[in-house]
Amino acid sequence: MRESIPEWITKLALDIYKVIQKYEAMPRFQEMVNQWAEGHEAEMERLKEWQNERKHHFEQSVAENLRLQDENAGPPETDWKWEIHILHSFQSTESGEEHISKIISAWVPPGLSISAEPKITHILPLSREHELNLPEKYALLTAIYDVGRRGTEEIKLWPWPSPDKWDTPNALSNAKKCMFFEGLRRDVCELTNNDEKWLRLSLNDVEKDITCWKASNQYTPQNNLKASSTVVVTGLPWSDHGHLGHSRPWGWTVKLVKLPLIFISYSREDRKWLVDIREGLDPLIRQNRIKVWIDEDIEPGKEWRPEIEAAIHNAKGALLLVSRHYLASDFVNNVEVPHLLDERTKRNLKILWVLVGDCMWEETFLKDIQAAIEPNTALNNITEGERDLFIKRISKVVRDTFTT
Repeated sequence: MRESIPEWITKLALDIYKVIQKYEAMPRFQEMVNQWAEGHEAEMERLKEWQNERKHHFEQSVAENLRLQDENAGPPETDWKWEIHILHSFQSTESGEEHISKIISAWVPPGLSISAEPKITHILPLSREHELNLPEKYALLTAIYDVGRRGTEEIKLWPWPSPDKWDTPNALSNAKKCMFFEGLRRDVCELTNNDEKWLRLSLNDVEKDITCWKASNQYTPQNNLKASSTVVVTGLPWSDHGHLGHSRPWGWTVKLVKLPLIFISYSREDRKWLVDIREGLDPLIRQNRIKVWIDEDIEPGKEWRPEIEAAIHNAKGALLLVSRHYLASDFVNNVEVPHLLDERTKRNLKILWVLVGDCMWEETFLKDIQAAIEPNTALNNITEGERDLFIKRISKVVRDTFTT
């Protein structure tokens, strides 16, 4: 396998290694590749959810409503479309399982039309043509480095769950990320020397990002920063000559900002709402007004329970995504909630919660805690059009509660 690696990939991998060593940039590579994998995972989850909703429409709604099966009757609403869908199933026979395909034609709402299918924009496979964003550049160069390295430092990404660890936090997510990266790694082997030029341009972009990353971290020792602190760097980091002009670059203003750390507590079954609400908070995160912590932030190899307890201890506030799954979780009831309520008593930790799925929240500790929005309707029950409005309302409450 090693002998078949093209020489140009080996040389590029060596140059990537030199950049990592020059800037001690392994943490930055790990951070950005994980960000790429999280984005890819979120896209795959959105696609899977859409596919399930479309499948349910044809299997249930269309079967129960003959009107939707009649093309001559016209669309139930003006923006509905007449489309074909293939249902796949398996039937047991004496010789084994037989695959059965059934074609169904019916009217579908605009949100479930083929034209509304969520697009996968990340770089799997490599053959797709779009301009790479920064996490994608890091991920691609990391895959090249991993393929072409010769005994150099290995980038440790996500641990593959052992047989007895599949029920622990992050296990399934880490497994998915491992598979995404392995797919990217296989795609790297299909690259040709015609791709070297734009890959080296990507390496230049990554090196520029690393110099900014180093500048934002070099003035304050990281081990003196608490979990809710960050270094904010403003101004133009590059001199007119295209390189750092001094030990402290021209135009930089460096200051230590203590950000409000928001701990998000949720159940794995409600991860889709975690993704949506996290995206709703993204403008506040990018403006360095809050820092969000979720269990997926735990670095590979670290014990998850002490990390969660430390995050709660350092948090200024907590946001709970409540559903029947959440209230039934042993981990939530035995670990997270007791620590949250203890910190609330000791130092007035602010707690907000959102009803994402109908449940008997009135019979729990939540009856005495302020909800981010009135729990009259669970988020699972609102229409797709209302979802963004509700998430915006939640984000504004988080902003008004935890920022100044």
